[in-house]
Amino acid sequence: NIPFVFLVKNRVDLLRTSMESLLQSDFPYTHVPLVFSIDGHIAEMLSYVLTLKPQFPRMEVMVHPHSCHDHGDVFPGNDPALNKNYTGDVNGHLRNAALTCTKHHFTWLMGQIWKLDHFVVNSKQVRVDA
Repeated sequence: NIPFVFLVKNRVDLLRTSMESLLQSDFPYTHVPLVFSIDGHIAEMLSYVLTLKPQFPRMEVMVHPHSCHDHGDVFPGNDPALNKNYTGDVNGHLRNAALTCTKHHFTWLMGQIWKLDHFVVNSKQVRVDA
């Protein structure tokens, strides 16, 4: 089964609404793994996610080890060096710490997801059309 992945930060209210909707749907949540990747050690989010375990038995929780929440004043967070000697993109926009953090979390998360057993497949089952 391919997991359903949630990259979450600190908006517990939005995740709660999403989970309530998922539970009311015909989504096969008892069979499909759910992966929650939390952007740092955010106590309220971690507490809420852990309450979901009874409803989602195949749930996994990860905490991004280089999150901007836990490392706010160093790269990729609000580091003054983020834009040092950088003149901007083609439109002159400087790097944005929040977007850089999200990009790094997403990239790390995808690396972790592909390491999970959910993606171990027999090579005969995979077909790539060129």
